[in-house]
Amino acid sequence: MIHSARFIAILDACVLYPAPVRDLLLQQFDIEALHPDFFISNLLELNPDLGLSAFKNQVANLRNPPMTAIAVLGKLEKAGLKSTAKALNELLDED
Repeated sequence: MIHSARFIAILDACVLYPAPVRDLLLQQFDIEALHPDFFISNLLELNPDLGLSAFKNQVANLRNPPMTAIAVLGKLEKAGLKSTAKALNELLDED
């Protein structure tokens, strides 16, 4: 995921970019790569209602296996999205 003041671009996660190509793209357009946790946390700050709605929708659609919101938050935290899990937990508490 790449963020710039000029635009947001998401590199296809299914494509392996050689380091020289990745570095060229980042340097050529003065793009800063962001950690997914930072990126998602910022989205939640910008629109917490929409973020919480999307999270609840995702949890409701988990069927195999079904999971609770708390279990999903645990998975997010375990995956390194600690700030995102914390922000979503706070939003759930307020709801």
